[in-house]
Amino acid sequence: MNLLHECSITNNKTSGISNVVPEHFINQSKFAKVALLNCNNTPIERLKSEKNVFYYNEINKNIDNLPKPFNCPDLVVFHGIYISQYISIYNKILKKDIPYIIIPHGSLTKDAQKIKKIKKVFGNLVLFNRFIKKAKAIQYLSEIEQKMSSDFKNDSFIMGNGIYTPSLKKEKFSENCIKLVYVGRYAVYHKGLDILLDGCKKAYKNMIINKIEVNLYGAGNEGENHIREMIKKRNLERVVKAHGPVFDNQKIAEIIKNDIFIQKKHKEKPKASGGTAPPQKKRFHTSQDAEYAHSRCLFPVPAPEWSGTEEKQEKKQRLCAAGKILNARIKSIFSSEPPCGDS
Repeated sequence: MNLLHECSITNNKTSGISNVVPEHFINQSKFAKVALLNCNNTPIERLKSEKNVFYYNEINKNIDNLPKPFNCPDLVVFHGIYISQYISIYNKILKKDIPYIIIPHGSLTKDAQKIKKIKKVFGNLVLFNRFIKKAKAIQYLSEIEQKMSSDFKNDSFIMGNGIYTPSLKKEKFSENCIKLVYVGRYAVYHKGLDILLDGCKKAYKNMIINKIEVNLYGAGNEGENHIREMIKKRNLERVVKAHGPVFDNQKIAEIIKNDIFIQKKHKEKPKASGGTAPPQKKRFHTSQDAEYAHSRCLFPVPAPEWSGTEEKQEKKQRLCAAGKILNARIKSIFSSEPPCGDS
């Protein structure tokens, strides 16, 4: 298959689309003939050694100038919606009877449509409704995103972003405290950070007693200062700390320093954006485990059926026991009922 990815990305490491699209391209290139056309014209560092990477100005804004077979691919994948260059591109490929799908990356949800609402209503009416309607299908990243995009009646399917599973695993947890960490965008309502902070306010007394701390790392929409103001307003300075963004090896190091990774998002089930999973603390073994982790923002206790040497089994049994203790403590602390002995 000959596949063409259309996008508008930069080297901004805090942008989900700019992180995940190069990973789509690189990994799909192992199994098919794949090209990428960046309408932003920004040279992408992650792709500087890759072949079949093109820029919109480089082809004189005409996909006919792409080399064969990418000037007439079997399928085109558009990442995002509101890119003006997409209009001329999709009109070209319609004339060639080339099918295309759209991955909106959240752009079609009801919440997203409220941002710059008047501009989007007009843009949809004049340009983008036809672009969306003519797609063979819409690829949503989760069932929740699909449901929140129900105003758009296209055929659709659900396929999440891929992730790398790092070999690094956390095996030693804090003994006298519990450290939780969030790494992601500071988009308060999109990520549900307001709910997280409200939960910490309700559990504040128990967090102090049990030495629980939450570390937030991020950048973006509202920004670090706004998050600090929210923490201060709720008097959570002793238990919640806000930090700037971390990337690459520094991100992994900060996650490993903590005990539990918090995955907060209103529109998607747990997964790491940008193509990289958090360093493994414990694996999901069943869909029930994943749902439990989603509801509690915890990593599940490992399944007891371990294989390997006696030494490995003993080590994993210790991890299993530590995981049960952590889960029990968190469930007790954040439940509606106060722990025994707490008045």
